[in-house]
Amino acid sequence: MRYISLFSGIEAASVAWRDLDGFEPVAFCEIDKFPSAVLAHRFPDVPNLGDITKVNWKEVLEEHGAIDLVVGGSPCQSFSISAGANRNSLDGKSRLMFEYIRALAEIRPRWFLWENVPGVLNTRDNAFSQLLGEVQKLGYHSIGWRVLDAQFFGVAQRRRRVFLVGYLGAGGGAA
Repeated sequence: MRYISLFSGIEAASVAWRDLDGFEPVAFCEIDKFPSAVLAHRFPDVPNLGDITKVNWKEVLEEHGAIDLVVGGSPCQSFSISAGANRNSLDGKSRLMFEYIRALAEIRPRWFLWENVPGVLNTRDNAFSQLLGEVQKLGYHSIGWRVLDAQFFGVAQRRRRVFLVGYLGAGGGAA
């Protein structure tokens, strides 16, 4: 499963999948200095594409070939319902969700996995519904989502997240 990780941070997906046979990170996409340094140290052979708004996905595909999976969680700050959050949804940093959609449209992976905070489910602009509509327009008709809490998966903290999985076409069994 060849994948590209967007909004990679220090790359939790690759760490979680390291013991799975056949999972191969092709590229990361991260702009913050500290996580980028961690990525360079832990994954020296995997390129960091940097600013997602400047990535030419056609060039990435020409260089690296077909991609099976795009994984990532666009910035959540504008969706968050935590104290002090301004909840400006797609008018804030969380508008980078559209860059995730652009990546899917241009890469056309068989699978995608998107995660975010549960606050995305009840924004004034219906951001999650917009995301669902856009991925369906792209041909991801087999989709499923759940809110999962990390405390039930061996992590020593409560961390609820929405996970959306999609398969290109019908019958992929994402749900």
